[in-house]
Amino acid sequence: MSETVDYLGPDWFRQADESVAALSPIPSSVTVAVKVVGLPGDRGDVRYQLVLGPDRVRILPVDGDETDNGHGDATLTMSYDVASAIARGEIGAQRAFLDGEVRLGGDTTALLGHQARLAEIEDRLGDLRSRTTY
Repeated sequence: MSETVDYLGPDWFRQADESVAALSPIPSSVTVAVKVVGLPGDRGDVRYQLVLGPDRVRILPVDGDETDNGHGDATLTMSYDVASAIARGEIGAQRAFLDGEVRLGGDTTALLGHQARLAEIEDRLGDLRSRTTY
């Protein structure tokens, strides 16, 4: 796959999901609902879910406001600028959270113990990152 894709566009989600498909899922289901606000142009906001198990690791776009209605154990909300800086590897998600750039909600304890899995996901997205237009 050598084509470029738009960050958070349909092709990006498809390729991101394919990139993490081979990761081993965790035994229980943990879903992180992500809302990215203020996309450039007329794209508005984007919502997606990062699912860590139990069947497989997934990155799935979500229609409507499902991430605002309890469709994740934990929820993350951030601006497009912050999300794209994290995706490009310019800042870490933890740093963005500590700086107040990422709002965390829901059952934040659901993420405890899964830092290694989240790092593996970031590593798997490396090739896609190099082909993404922000």
